[in-house]
Amino acid sequence: MGISPPKWYDVIDIILENKEKLTEKIANELLKLRKDLKWLRTQREVEFYDNIDFISTRDYTLKDANKAISIAKKFLEISERI
Repeated sequence: MGISPPKWYDVIDIILENKEKLTEKIANELLKLRKDLKWLRTQREVEFYDNIDFISTRDYTLKDANKAISIAKKFLEISERI
């Protein structure tokens, strides 16, 4: 796409700022997925930034894991099409 990658993990806003370089279908799919990708980022931050009150093996459920996997798979599938 000719975009310099940022130095952070959540890149959906950078991609959407350049949505004119995408097909309309892909841009719309990413817009729909944006909220879920933001949720995924917040979960990563909770896990990685030493929240001593949060124990992942206790506080995440199978439902959370399945949601995270589903979001990641959708984003990967769209990314491969780009």
